[in-house]
Amino acid sequence: MLTEKLPNGGRYIQSFNIIKESLVTKYGEPVEDIISNFVDQSRVDNVGESSALEYGYVAYKTTWDTEETEILLGMLSTNYEVQITIAYTDKNTEKEVDTNGL
Repeated sequence: MLTEKLPNGGRYIQSFNIIKESLVTKYGEPVEDIISNFVDQSRVDNVGESSALEYGYVAYKTTWDTEETEILLGMLSTNYEVQITIAYTDKNTEKEVDTNGL
């Protein structure tokens, strides 16, 4: 997770795109690259992409799928705090099921 606080949503979008390009260089084109709207597109258009991110109107998601790993690059805002996260999931690791309490 990116922990550095940036001054505005535009800088987060810029950082997200830089990280995404680095991952494209390493893993190739993503299998999914979407921006999800949580409000009508007209509201997003009205405030602009930077503010739409800060307000939590949109979330960014880019994924790669390699032989052994699923990679997720995501960005969203909660309570006006933008977070960028990269998650690597090993496809060969079995998930332990917690049966406590059943």
